[in-house]
Amino acid sequence: MKGGKFTMYLNKLYCDKSSFKEIDFKNDGFNIILGKSTSHENKNTFNGIGKTLSLQLINFCLGSSKLESVKSLKDWNFYLDFTMNGRNFTAARNSSEQGNIILNNKENKLEDFKYFMESELFNFEKEYNYLTYRNLIARFMRIPPHAYNQWNGYSKNENSESKHICTSFLLGLDLNLTQEKYKLNDKIDKVKKSKKVLSENNEYIKDILESGLDISISISNLKTEIDELEKSISEFNISEEYNSIKTKLDDLKFEKNDILNEINLLENRLKNINKSLKIKIDVSSTEVIELYKESNLILPDSINKSLNEVYDFHSKLLESRQTRLRKDREKMSNDLVYLNNKLEKLNYGINENSKYLSKVGSLSEYQSLQEKYTDLKLKLQKAESYKNLLSEMDKELRRLEKELLICIDSAQTWIDDNSSKIEYISNKFKEFVDYIYDDKKAAGISIKVNEKKNNKICFDITPEIAHEESLGINKVKIFCIDFIYLLLQNNHTVKFLYHDNAMFSETDPRQSYKMLKLAKEICEQNNFQYIFNINDDLLNNIIKIAESYYDYEFIKYLNERVVLTLLDTCDEDKLLGVNLEKINKK
Repeated sequence: MKGGKFTMYLNKLYCDKSSFKEIDFKNDGFNIILGKSTSHENKNTFNGIGKTLSLQLINFCLGSSKLESVKSLKDWNFYLDFTMNGRNFTAARNSSEQGNIILNNKENKLEDFKYFMESELFNFEKEYNYLTYRNLIARFMRIPPHAYNQWNGYSKNENSESKHICTSFLLGLDLNLTQEKYKLNDKIDKVKKSKKVLSENNEYIKDILESGLDISISISNLKTEIDELEKSISEFNISEEYNSIKTKLDDLKFEKNDILNEINLLENRLKNINKSLKIKIDVSSTEVIELYKESNLILPDSINKSLNEVYDFHSKLLESRQTRLRKDREKMSNDLVYLNNKLEKLNYGINENSKYLSKVGSLSEYQSLQEKYTDLKLKLQKAESYKNLLSEMDKELRRLEKELLICIDSAQTWIDDNSSKIEYISNKFKEFVDYIYDDKKAAGISIKVNEKKNNKICFDITPEIAHEESLGINKVKIFCIDFIYLLLQNNHTVKFLYHDNAMFSETDPRQSYKMLKLAKEICEQNNFQYIFNINDDLLNNIIKIAESYYDYEFIKYLNERVVLTLLDTCDEDKLLGVNLEKINKK
């Protein structure tokens, strides 16, 4: 913001097409762009006549992003004359080539134009995040619909940090504290994010954390395991015969298993033989004959002889079988002794070979131990590196959080030291509200320190009006805060304010009347320029309220301050003089 007469007014909006309705602005007081409907049947005929487009075109010529609605107009050049700090400027922008702006016949890239305007209009001691020419100039030109939903909202995608620092700047709050808290929280967020990335990008560390084991305990366990492995490696003896001995050992174990199976089989067979040897003929032939005699039955001699012969046959058969079984038992017993002796020798061989193998190892086993050792050392290195980095990050977090507390304390000190300034802003807001409602309402702007450490906002700034839940009261709040920005002239030279018809729609005509009365008074006292679009039905309702107060002078003033009337009668009576909707549909 340079020296000289610190002002910015809008002078004229025009185009190189003869159909366009030029708008000559008055530098002081009201400039009304009136939308007039000639149809009594369709209430939507106000739409599309060009009121809002006039605001968008001014915004376009002052460096907004591309304006899609006029792209279909081939090579239309729009011009905006304005006065800034005692000098006259003309900004020109083409509908088809929207990347550049011509300022006083010199072509500028969009970013260069923004930088120039920023240096002329706004007093920046240094660069601040989100504090830009475009974010600030938007506070003096509310573009519908998003700019009329919240008092501090001006575009759909503007974040809370941008809203906060721009509001703080225009209210004259301490931007260094605002920026400091933002940066500290941003750094804290980055450190926390780095901690998360650090743990998630290493599977080993991730596994430790998921197990719930403290990293220091994991490191201690790793060191113990490494020490034990180092000892094993140092004591490890590599044997060239290891593989052959191990193969022999496996063969001995296999042979032992076969012998055990044979022993088991023989022992079972011996048990069965012993059982068989105990079998005897329980009843002799004589005992059978005696049983018959006791029954008074006399057997013939031939039968007695047959019984004796049968008994003798079975006796001889049993004796023969037992003789064979005894021989088998003797042989099996001898085989069992042989097998047990062989088993003993096998066990000795297995034990000796196992003892040898326990003292030595193969080259592949040694390599396996070395690989495990290397892997554990790498894990230890990662764990210790993670622990050290984590410690440094935690240390940095503690430092940042300490600075954050100091910043919050400093912000509270600033509020205490500037209580009269804050009270003036709040009282001025209340004064506006009281005037508009013609009543003493509970209203003001609350400015407090945001003490939340995990919040980037330094000051909680809240314009308040009692019973503000209604849409009309929200519009009053928006109106008052915008005129607060304009009136305070903190850090800027903007002397104009532009509102769209949305400011007055759905607002009680009595409040709209008082809002405009207040705006006229402020403009006259401070040489401000107030531009607003309004439909004739809303203006007529305001005029009716003025008539009820016999305020004919104000009615005359409103009529005299209409700088452009746009009609819905035909395309020629609209701002562009053509039907933009039809062109865009082609």
